[in-house]
Order: sequence, then structure tokens, then C-alpha cells
Amino acid sequence: MSVEIQHTTALVTRERTVTAGNIYNIIARIKGQDNSKVVLLAAHYDSQPNSIGAGDDGAGVAAMLETARILKFSKPLKNDILFLFTDGEEDGLLGAHGFVQDSPMLKEVGIVLNFEGRGNAGIPNMFETNPGNGWVISMYSRSAAHPYANSLSYEIYKNLPNSTDYTVFKAAGVAGLNNAFIEGAVNYHSMTDKPENLDRNTFQTDGDNMVSLVKYLGDSNIKETKRSDASYFNILGDWMVRYPAFLNLVFLLLANALLVVYVIKGVGAEKIEIRGFLWGILLFPLTLVVLYGLNYMLLRVVWAVNPLYDHFYGHNSYNVYYYFFAMAALGVTVFSLIYQWVLRNFNQASVLGSILLVEVIGMNLLYLVAPTAIYFLCFPLISLLLGQSFIYWKKLDDTKSSWLVGILNLLFLVPAVLLLSPIIYLTFTAFGLSDQASAVLIFLGLFLGLLLPLLAGVFTVNRWLIPGGAFACLVIGLVLAHIKSGYSEKNPLQTNLRYLVDADKGKAYWTSDFAATDKWNESLFTAKKAVVVPEGFRPALIAAAPSLDMSAPVLSLQKDTLEDGKRKIWLHCQAREGAIAAQILFSDSTPVHALVVDGKKLPDTVGHAAGYRVLSYKGLSGKGFDFMVEVPAGASLQLMLVDRSLGLPVVNGFNTTYPADVIPGPDYNSNTIQVFKHYRF
Repeated sequence: MSVEIQHTTALVTRERTVTAGNIYNIIARIKGQDNSKVVLLAAHYDSQPNSIGAGDDGAGVAAMLETARILKFSKPLKNDILFLFTDGEEDGLLGAHGFVQDSPMLKEVGIVLNFEGRGNAGIPNMFETNPGNGWVISMYSRSAAHPYANSLSYEIYKNLPNSTDYTVFKAAGVAGLNNAFIEGAVNYHSMTDKPENLDRNTFQTDGDNMVSLVKYLGDSNIKETKRSDASYFNILGDWMVRYPAFLNLVFLLLANALLVVYVIKGVGAEKIEIRGFLWGILLFPLTLVVLYGLNYMLLRVVWAVNPLYDHFYGHNSYNVYYYFFAMAALGVTVFSLIYQWVLRNFNQASVLGSILLVEVIGMNLLYLVAPTAIYFLCFPLISLLLGQSFIYWKKLDDTKSSWLVGILNLLFLVPAVLLLSPIIYLTFTAFGLSDQASAVLIFLGLFLGLLLPLLAGVFTVNRWLIPGGAFACLVIGLVLAHIKSGYSEKNPLQTNLRYLVDADKGKAYWTSDFAATDKWNESLFTAKKAVVVPEGFRPALIAAAPSLDMSAPVLSLQKDTLEDGKRKIWLHCQAREGAIAAQILFSDSTPVHALVVDGKKLPDTVGHAAGYRVLSYKGLSGKGFDFMVEVPAGASLQLMLVDRSLGLPVVNGFNTTYPADVIPGPDYNSNTIQVFKHYRF
């Protein structure tokens, strides 16, 4: 095995913002016997400043080390295996960008396997892959020790702003698989993301998948990795179903045809009444909207009662599963209340027909935007439509053969249970108590709509049994969530506090990015006197603080020239000792048309006439960094430089040591000293 360190400056541009980083990627290679293309394993070894990083991404790093050990003592593989331990992922995927931008090894890579964590538990899920994923999905389903993936997650993730190291390789056209576990998200980017809190079964499953995938790919001929997209999903644990996504059009047409047959048969058998059918078409979408709206309001009540939930990503909390239980109970309560009333006014066949029509229309629309993801509605709809058509065809009387109809309903609803219930749970865990969690109630409403034949049977026995029982579960869930809403040393509160120093005026401030104070920092923000927010900063809370004698970050002029009517200014940035990052905010009064950082040139103005606005530099060394700024001839350069170091100062009158049940939150301003100074050249 050969090992090398890639030391480079990585650059990432996003509109008017540049993120640069002094990064160190660790690269190890195990040579194969007859290499076709390199199999690249990736995980990042950095973590958020205020996080231990066991799940994100210590688990991936540890699994890679163990995989390397296993391969070392196994028979040689055909392909080279490249282990890429990236730096700077949390600062903007800098390590991955540095590898793609600078490493000659990129052209050898045939497939990337990236391993991430957004929590500390749960089944590792392969949630992202490349366009034209037929080959990699086929390979994954055959070779992963515990394959778990679905194309709905793939379609949803494509439209989210989230990114990982694999995002960079995907943009470079490299095929791959992105894997992560997402339960226990309250520990994400937190000091509670400790090895002892990491679920061992999750870690073992992640490692099993890594080893099995690497061994399979290591002996595969990796040359053509693109094939038509696939649809895929799991049934009952590791059993993964996959098929070419173009077949979804066939299934879509079949579902539409079965719906037409069902309606015609129903009307012909005088089961479906036009009036009830038409009313149902209006009521079902309205019910879905009501479910969404009520859950939206419930979340806001929860946030209002527990304002400190805002300190966690997605308003998450340690007791979040009680809220999942309560939200599901809310959905069942409202749906059953509405439809036990509807079924007293219209017959079951009419109401069910309207629900199936709405869901088929929704599936048709989904196919237009997410063609690989319709499976979760398509197969349950096909099954239920076949079942109901069979009941009509056999002219089974609901009274004389009610037991048989009940068994048939159960049988034909199995696909709905197997496909929709895991999606509902997975979506709850993915969105937590954020606004997006309300969308889960729409999935739940679709599921309950398909269960109407079973619900109707219960309503005939006791129409209050389901809504009453569900409402009791709602109350129990909320009561238990409230009882468990406190904080302790095991489940600490996340807080946010920054010591901000204005080096120009010799003033200092306490700031917080959270609007709600907590028992630890509330004494700092009780003053009634308004404090002016320093330019360039917009914290939620700000208060005057004792000013300590601190050095300021320094910008020194290295060279100033005029070339082709443009002024080029070479500067050196030297931050305070111990600072880990610096940020430069250029004034809009003078557009910065070009930037060179550590000798690397960025694209001119990135399509914005106003030029660059922000340069952030991560991974500062004691030597600082150099950059060149290009502005119009005769223009002065005005900017603000702020550097950031971890920890809080010792200040008279306030103990900056965190209590046992309070930890610094994950925000980049949390638990930091930041000193800013204005410069003009």
C-alpha cells in the first residue's frame, strides 16, 4: 500500500462568494493485478468546529481503515483501490474539490463510493447516485451485504440544496454511490456525536457494505458505468427490487387502464354513484391540504412552547420520536373523522373510486418530474385496483361474503403497507420537526386513502373507535414529548455565543445567532439599552461586552501595480495566533473583478458585474495566506477582515465554562472569538 498527502489550496465559487481552503487530503492506494479503472472510497476526516464527529464522519473513516486492513490480508483484487480521506468537507467540500481540481488520479477513477453520516443510528441508506444509474444500481443490489435504497430518495435529493463530497465527483461526471445513516439527527454536528453514542449495528452494517462493495468492484471490469436509469426499492429488509425505469411508463399506463375499468365496472354494477364520486374527487385533495395545514400549525405550537428547539438543526430534539408518533396520530385522527362522516353520506365504492382517481392523477404528475420514483404509488394502486375489480367481477356481496371481501382487501393492500409505511417513517426521520415534516402527512394521507376498504369495515362496527384511539395517541405522544423535553448531561442543550471584537473602535460585543436565550447566556442579554449592530453582522441578539486587549488580524500590502487599465493589489493576510479561518468582505463601492488566492486564479467576476463580495479562507496556518485583488484603475479598495478562533475568552463577571448540560451549538459563530478590522488601500 502506498500513501501520500495531497496538500493544496482548494477553491470553490458560488455566485459572489469564494471559499478557499488550505487542505490536506490523505490518499492511500492498494494496487490491483489488472486494473481497468480505480475504485475510490471516500470519507472526510474533518468535523464541524463544535462537534466530536463520530458519526459525521468518523464512522466512514474507521470503516475505510478496517476495509484496508481486510484487503491487505485478502487475495489481491484486479482493480486498484484508492482510499481518499478528505479534508475540509464541512467548510465547503474543499478536500473533494482539491482532489478533482488538482489530482492527476481523477482520470483513473471509474466509480466513487462515498460514506457519510447525518446522525448516529439507523439503516445506512444509499440515497444518491449518478444519472444513468442502471449499472451501479445493478451492481449495488447484487453485491452490497445489506442493500438499502430507493429511487424516491434519489429523486428528492436531486432537488435539495444539500451536498456531500460525492456531489463534486458527480459534477465531474464520475459514477458513484452515496451512503449515509440519518437517525439520531439531533446529534448531527454536535458534541454528543461521540463514539459511545454511535449505534454499533449501524456502524457494522456500514462497514459490511463497504467491504462487500469494494471486493465486488475490485474484481469487476469497470469501463462502462452508465446505463439507463433504474427504479429500485426495498421490501422486507435487505430484499431489494430493481428494474429499468422505462418500465414505469408501462406500469403507469396499466394503472390508468385499471382505473378506467374499475370505474366503468363500478358504475355498471351500480356500486359507484356519480354524485358521491364527484364529491369525493373534491374532498380527498382537500383532506390532504387539511392534514398538511394542521401539522404545520402543530409544529408552530411545539416551537412556541419549546423555543430552545430552534437551537438544533430542523428544530430537532432528543424526544423527537414522540412527536413523530403524535404527528402520525394527528393524521389518522383527522382523516378518520372526515371519512367516517363521508361514508355515512356516500357509499364506499364511490368514495374509494374518487380517492383512486386522485392518486392516479397525482402519480401521472409525479412521473413528469420524478420518473423513477412512482413505484411507491404505482404498485399499491395496481394491486388495489385489481382487487376491487375482482370483487366487482365476482359480484361478491358485502354482507354475505364480508369475511371474504375483508381477506381480499387485506391481501391486495399488502403492497401499500410494504412500500408506503417505510417511506413515511424515513421521511419523518429525514425532516425532523422542520417545516418539511408537514409534507409527511401528505404521504400518510395517501396511505390512509388506500386503506379505506379496511377503515370502512371498522367504521361500520364503531365509527369513533379509530378517531378516538388515534386522538388518545396524539395526546399521549404530546404529553410524553413534553415530559421528555428537558435537558441533561446525557442530552445537553445546544447554545450559541460569540465574543465579537471591533478592533477599529476598541469595542466588544456578546452575540448569539439564536433569538431565544437559555439559562447559561440569558444574563448577558438582559440590558434594555439598544446596542448598534456592527456593519456586516446581523446576529439575533447582541449586547455590549467588556473589551479585552486583543491583537487584530493584519493585511499587509505586498505590491500595487497598474496593468492594462486595471489596478492589481497583492496582499498578505496574517490572522491572530490560533485563528482557524478568516473572511474578507469587499465593499460594493469598488467592484472586485478578479481574485488570485495562493497563486490560483479564479474566473473573472463569475458573471456578476458587481464582482466578488466575500472571500473566506479555511484551514489557516501560522503563515497566513496571499491573495491578489483586481479593481478598476484609480479605485480604492475597501474591505473588512474578520478572523475566527475557537473558544470563548475569560471575561470578568461571566463564567465562559459550559455547564454539564449545555454545549456549544454547531453554528460557525458559536463558541468563537471573532475580531474584525476595516482596511482601505
